Amino acid sequence: MAEKEEKKKREKPPEGLSKEELKEWARKKAEERRKLREAKKGEEKETKEKETKKEKKVYTNPLADRLRERFKEELSDISVDDPLRVSAFVDPTKVKEVMKILKEEFGLDHLMDVSGVDALKLKGADPNTFWVVYHLTSHDNPTILTLKAVIPRDNPQIDSIIDIYWNANWYERETFEFFGIIFNGHPKLKALFLSDEDIGQWPLRKDSPAYPNPNNTQR
Repeated sequence: MAEKEEKKKREKPPEGLSKEELKEWARKKAEERRKLREAKKGEEKETKEKETKKEKKVYTNPLADRLRERFKEELSDISVDDPLRVSAFVDPTKVKEVMKILKEEFGLDHLMDVSGVDALKLKGADPNTFWVVYHLTSHDNPTILTLKAVIPRDNPQIDSIIDIYWNANWYERETFEFFGIIFNGHPKLKALFLSDEDIGQWPLRKDSPAYPNPNNTQR
């Protein structure tokens, strides 16, 4: 319908033009219409982006403010993802130091999980890295803190936090057997689920033949 209306509104060529002049006139008018369409699309895109920014909510959480004040060098990219979720990157060489303070000074006494992420196909990440991801919370506060430690893929090692959070034992063992990440200081770093023969296959590495659906580049 819009195309029909546009055709009706199109300017008619001047009379007396030669065939070549008519072609040139038509070419110029087509170019003008193309530029107008592009300009209109640009305006629509800009309007949509402005509306999206207006709709995007900005959350705050007192834990994020405390972290920024206490860990000016150890943590980076501290963000509040929703009212009860805070995330940050932690210096892998300072992970034990940070965890001890979080438990003793911040009251984050519950380690929910330790897991691994293979950044090989992770958008915006260094493909030569693994991420060790920690989820912490408190029995007295519903806020969940996610900490991400980036370690090199060719030497995936990080300190164990088992002497700070006792239940890290099983989480670190599971991350070891599926990703091959070494947790230095763990007293018994052996598989939880895999057999001894399977150790070394690291099935959750994205370049492993055992990785689920290896053709899925989004995983």
